[in-house]
Amino acid sequence: ESVHGSLPFARLQAAASGSNPTLAASLGATAKTLLAIKWTEPWLASLHARALESFGRYLRAGSPLLISVVSKLFEDIVQMEMRSAADSGGVPGLPPPFPDLAWRACFGARQRCCTAMLNTAATCPLQLQVHLKDLETQVATLWAQGQLRHGERNSLGEMLLAVASAGSPETRNAMSAAADPALAASLARQKEVVDWMMSSLHVAWGGGASMPPYASGDVGAFLTHFCAPLDDASAAEAAAAAARIGHPPPQRSQLIGGTAARWAVYHEVHMIERVLRRTANIPYEHPLQHPFDTHAPWAMRHIFGILVALNKLYSAEGRTTVARAGMSALLEMTESEVHVVLGQSAMAVAAAHKEEDLDGGGVGGVSIYSTRQFLRGLRDGCYQVLAIAATRCPKGFYGGDAHARGAEAAASLLTCLESIEHRHLRLFLRSAIGSIVRCCPKELRGAWITPLLPPLVSHLYARLQDEWARVGVGASQGAAPAATETTAEVVYERLVRDTTREFASLMASMASPDTGTGGMSPSSSSPNLMPKAGSAGAAIVALEQAYSRKSAGGTSGEDMGEPRSVLEWLLVHQPATGACVIQAAATILCWPDREAAQRAAPVCRAAIALATRDDRLVELTATHVLSCIIACTRVDVHNSIHPEALSMIREVVMRLSNRTSTVQQTFALTTGATPAAFAELDKQVRTGGSEKKLRELIRGIITSGAAIPVAAADVSGGGGAPKNVIALGDKGAKVAAQRAAQGVPE
Repeated sequence: ESVHGSLPFARLQAAASGSNPTLAASLGATAKTLLAIKWTEPWLASLHARALESFGRYLRAGSPLLISVVSKLFEDIVQMEMRSAADSGGVPGLPPPFPDLAWRACFGARQRCCTAMLNTAATCPLQLQVHLKDLETQVATLWAQGQLRHGERNSLGEMLLAVASAGSPETRNAMSAAADPALAASLARQKEVVDWMMSSLHVAWGGGASMPPYASGDVGAFLTHFCAPLDDASAAEAAAAAARIGHPPPQRSQLIGGTAARWAVYHEVHMIERVLRRTANIPYEHPLQHPFDTHAPWAMRHIFGILVALNKLYSAEGRTTVARAGMSALLEMTESEVHVVLGQSAMAVAAAHKEEDLDGGGVGGVSIYSTRQFLRGLRDGCYQVLAIAATRCPKGFYGGDAHARGAEAAASLLTCLESIEHRHLRLFLRSAIGSIVRCCPKELRGAWITPLLPPLVSHLYARLQDEWARVGVGASQGAAPAATETTAEVVYERLVRDTTREFASLMASMASPDTGTGGMSPSSSSPNLMPKAGSAGAAIVALEQAYSRKSAGGTSGEDMGEPRSVLEWLLVHQPATGACVIQAAATILCWPDREAAQRAAPVCRAAIALATRDDRLVELTATHVLSCIIACTRVDVHNSIHPEALSMIREVVMRLSNRTSTVQQTFALTTGATPAAFAELDKQVRTGGSEKKLRELIRGIITSGAAIPVAAADVSGGGGAPKNVIALGDKGAKVAAQRAAQGVPE
């Protein structure tokens, strides 16, 4: 590995072409020696796979040994034993209860060979492209013969997609690529592989025509399918297996069946994720179809069904059903998860995992811990599938009957929303909801955003107000917990912080004028609306320019074109939700979490920019937003964003004080500033004083005035529904009616 990695690619090309015979002879002799070896010992087979993989750059340079290396890796996979559980349920290679070290070593070696093949294909995909059909036939034959596990099939399928997609032109912002025959040929190759990979899943999942019982939302059916009690014979086998490896006899109540079903569906969901990651990124408006488009309707329906069942599992009714089955511990956090939340070292996490993983069977094990891992991995996998499909396959994900799909997605994702735990909300908001907000095509926002965001935003705002009231304003900013705090309290607080940060990031995505592209990188994070240099004032000016929708003819007001950001769209079509977004973001500035406040600040800047041309936002910005920004300057842990907060206060005064007296009233209420002090500030702002001088003046007013605390309903929040959600009047309905009369789609 070290030698091959250090060789310049030009020398490898010379060796492959024969112009450097000395190096060619050395590399060829080494390769032929490795190709002649046959290892059955798993540890040696793993090293053998690594050694063959290290030839990847030489093979890409044009070496004729490429097919020999790939064939050898196939041989290494099948020659290693693939023992299965006695009751495998037709699932090849299912882990037996309490597998011994030999089984684990063989399992790891086979997977290492598959990884080597994937990496080799990723290194030289164009060289393998002429052999794609033969490779696909080989993988299909091994799978049909039961010689591959689900995970191995996924790796080799991803290898085929890496080869099929090689040489595909970029389609992200190149509509002219639609006429490129290379793109059409690449998409045809990818579709052939995708169709083969999804064919068995189409049969297993019923093609979407009828949902399996476990995906119907019935908690009892879900538990019966994945968590059925072990029968007497299986329990006896598990006890004997535990005795063989020197493990204490397991308690019958701690053994859970359904391993074959868990193993299969877990890898099936992750297969879809791999398919979507390896295929082309086709924007919504692109005329060509994504290879996954024809499979998206039935596959997404099944994913939504699984998420409904998982959400109901954590509801009050679901917990009662789980408790009745004697598996209440199934829904608790594992010790390793707790260590991750607490930010402990990787060594501590690994030690906790080793102590909990009694049977070593992964998601196909028979222990409570293995089943917990399955539930977490299944949920995370479903969220990742939705995120990638929403970004890379928008036509198949959003298209068709958009209103029906949007309603189905909202109903599924928001099922038992109040029961989704904070540890699950983080990935839910970041992956599933965030991707839809960022990438939903603008013309389909009415079908997808309308049923999804209003109930979600309202719930999260109310829920987080209650949670922060419970945590308390004295919560530590990531510091060591106080001696009186229990581990459960610290974990709870940090999970609340994580949810708050993801909610703030989601709202920042709504405020970004760059959303609605119908296809983005799945790794793209929430946009940062802060310029690289400059103040909040510069950011607000940039936002005003980005939000500007005036045509060359100079249209303005209610005749403006389609809103660019999701926040603008909400303010027109769902004004109560748009106001709730602005209020929630401003309220987050008052909570003692620096990172959440930094993520929420762009929404406040957007509100100030929008208020300059939307009369409905003037009072909201001059009251709640301004009071929260002022309160932010009094939160010690927010000291890093105090300059930006002071700059935003200056912008509110400069842009809105001449339009409403509420700005002065808010200053008087929150700082105790006299009319004369505010008049002097207004004068200095409008005469163009230096930014530093104005910040010092504003800080002096805030710190020296007889401050009156902002109402708890406006800042810290309490219980119940969102506090003081300000109605924006009927202008949104009026604009929507005018746009409908003009034939402009929502």
